[in-house]
Amino acid sequence: MSGTSSQTLSFTKPSPSLPAGTGEDYWSLDDFISSKERIPSMVEENISFQRLGHICPHTREAHLLSKTKLDLPLWLAKSLNRKEMISITFPKAYKESMRTALSADPTVIDLHRNGPYFYSVGLSLLQFKLDKDRDKDEEEKERLAKTLIETFVRRLRVIMDSSHNYYCANTTNMTNQLDELEKYLFSLGQEALTKQIQYERGHNKIIMASSLTSNSRKRKRN
Repeated sequence: MSGTSSQTLSFTKPSPSLPAGTGEDYWSLDDFISSKERIPSMVEENISFQRLGHICPHTREAHLLSKTKLDLPLWLAKSLNRKEMISITFPKAYKESMRTALSADPTVIDLHRNGPYFYSVGLSLLQFKLDKDRDKDEEEKERLAKTLIETFVRRLRVIMDSSHNYYCANTTNMTNQLDELEKYLFSLGQEALTKQIQYERGHNKIIMASSLTSNSRKRKRN
């Protein structure tokens, strides 16, 4: 290779089994899969990548030349973008038209079809340099962060309501439209309802203290 040379949003992992959508975990298969999302990219001016023309299906050149457009996996695009070797544009799921639809009513959007790791990839995009103008870059990140937060919050109520009604309603169509993080939260709601029903029917005689409560008591003793 040769060449010349915010606001952040985060969710906290409540347990080791939480899927992608919260950060970069070396041991997480979900994070590995989400890092392969294709990002529309363009080689920056005065930059070329020697003997890598074969990775771009749209050119017969031996090298990746300046202004060449191609899709790169997220993990590679992030590294090259930090070095200011490429610029990127949003994938379809994060473009203005989709954000407008999400703003109108996010509960009817099929996030899984747009990308099974919608939140994970969206959080990663906040780490990119989206515009050379610093103010425009921060403004674009703030808008994307706002979309991610509002989409998550507004869909969460529907997801948890559905997870508590899965005994008496077919939720297959709804769950098929969820991103992987939302599917995880849906399963938590199902598990909580199942345990509640078992307790009410007398199947569970012992109430176990929450791990959060136990950890809090240990800290107080220390």
